[in-house]
Amino acid sequence: VVSDALQLTHMKYLFETNEQCTEFGRAAALLRVWLGQRTVQHIGQQQLMAPRISGFALTMVLAWLVRSANSGGVTGARLSSSMDAHQLFKGAIEFLAAHDFNHGALQFGTDADMTVFGAQSGAVLVDPSASVNVLAGVQPWELDALRLHAQQTALDLNHHSANHFSRVFLSAALTDVTAKYDHVFRLDIDMAPFLAARFGSEMNVTARAAELEHGHPVVAVQHRIAQLLSTALARQTRLVAVHAGADASFDDRIKATRRHVFVVGVVTSADAQRLVDLGPSPDAQPQDAAQFRTLWGDRAELRRFRDGSIRLATVWGANAMPLEQRAQIVPRMLAFLLRRHF
Repeated sequence: VVSDALQLTHMKYLFETNEQCTEFGRAAALLRVWLGQRTVQHIGQQQLMAPRISGFALTMVLAWLVRSANSGGVTGARLSSSMDAHQLFKGAIEFLAAHDFNHGALQFGTDADMTVFGAQSGAVLVDPSASVNVLAGVQPWELDALRLHAQQTALDLNHHSANHFSRVFLSAALTDVTAKYDHVFRLDIDMAPFLAARFGSEMNVTARAAELEHGHPVVAVQHRIAQLLSTALARQTRLVAVHAGADASFDDRIKATRRHVFVVGVVTSADAQRLVDLGPSPDAQPQDAAQFRTLWGDRAELRRFRDGSIRLATVWGANAMPLEQRAQIVPRMLAFLLRRHF
């Protein structure tokens, strides 16, 4: 509600920024096109919920860079108002590629009470009025995906021998999940345990609190899936994206079926084919060990290693396992986690 009431204030601020930096509007348009070319709106016939990262959010990031960047106690514009649109776009992309929004709060100026915004979960970019968080509701995996795309684009822009214009602005390949992710999974989740929280069940207080925080039970489940998989597969993946299916008649459908569709996309890392995933030592890290056992259940086992240490681990194959089977380790891990926790 507050953000809606501030639309005129934000519009005025962006207009003033465009007056000070004549190429600001063109650079913002380039950022919106760039984002649109990397936004997945449907998978096959399955429509997806709209992403929380918008062209407006990226325009505000660009304005922050041009006018009053304030991060880590350092203030001052990071991009010159005399730059042309391409230079501003490139500077914004390089910032998005390097900055971790999940761990670095940003604000316009110095008026915002960051202790208030710091108490919020998720990324923080306080608007010029010091009243709202522009990135409120954006999930961590969405920001991770944004940074991954920005890193690839920064490489393209700095590769002088390549014709990068079509790759950056014209190609819609990254809206295709087969080009965007290494593995794609379709999940049909039972929503009953989360919906039961609406009716005052004591055992679902946590689920109800999550629904209130995220504004919708589907978004709460989406966040839970992403958090679980990102934590469990931190070594094996660079990105775990969880898209929620869009359903215009959600309320009617959910009452009848109690189910909802999610699509998980995974970008693997260099460690995706590791046969053994090491966990903590039960003696040195008892709390971490308990969490590891809760996460992996009977897949977690004690192993003694060559250096004499004894640690929990999950084992996914023998040394003689062929490469084509090793490529299925991450899908097997993900399938196990989803069966165990959902």
